[in-house]
Amino acid sequence: MRVMAINMDDDLFDELKKHVKENGLTLKEYITDIISKDLKEHTLQQDEYCDDAPCKAIKWGKEDLITAIDDFITQNHRAPTQKEFRTENGLPSYNAARRCLEQLPSEYCRLRVQQLQVEEELEEPEKEEGFSMSM
Repeated sequence: MRVMAINMDDDLFDELKKHVKENGLTLKEYITDIISKDLKEHTLQQDEYCDDAPCKAIKWGKEDLITAIDDFITQNHRAPTQKEFRTENGLPSYNAARRCLEQLPSEYCRLRVQQLQVEEELEEPEKEEGFSMSM
């Protein structure tokens, strides 16, 4: 266990002691609780909005990422922008996608949009062949 000493204004220290006493805690309990809560909140925010590290909330595998990108392209009829690589859009951060794809997501998405368009064009004649109209 370590000891932490801090220098604070006398008025602030007096308010802290009063607050702690009113809540039936010791200074150690109160400060330890505050620090623990703050660190947990910070960790949760990092997990949710991780731009520079792999997200802990969702473990993105390459196949999962490709499926998510395909879903975005299919729903929006275009590739996601760099700013749209966010959890709320069903995608990891741009940097996480770059690490997973081992290339720039913008390059991958540009090629993937072209591939999906070609696949869609190939499927259209098959659909039309099955459709007949008689008078």
